[in-house]
Amino acid sequence: MSKHVRVSFTVPEQFSADLDLISQFTGISRSALVSELLGDTLSGLTEAFEGEFSGSGEKIANRQLRQRGRSKKEISDMLSAMRVLLGKDSAAHEVH
Repeated sequence: MSKHVRVSFTVPEQFSADLDLISQFTGISRSALVSELLGDTLSGLTEAFEGEFSGSGEKIANRQLRQRGRSKKEISDMLSAMRVLLGKDSAAHEVH
């Protein structure tokens, strides 16, 4: 069994409502839903970044973008490029 850690992050209100609805209907905890839904994608991105930037210590950005204001478009573009890297359909997963 893998070790679990608590993570806190901010999501749009509708995201939270959707997560609650699915959790209530399925009986699956919000944590389990997020872990399962993001797990493979996050692992794939990690492998891609480790392969691309392994040992370089290079970062893509020197700041952390937040899902607010003008950053939304930049985040959406960056995630679309990452989905292409993973061979996933970018149009179905745009950040709003």
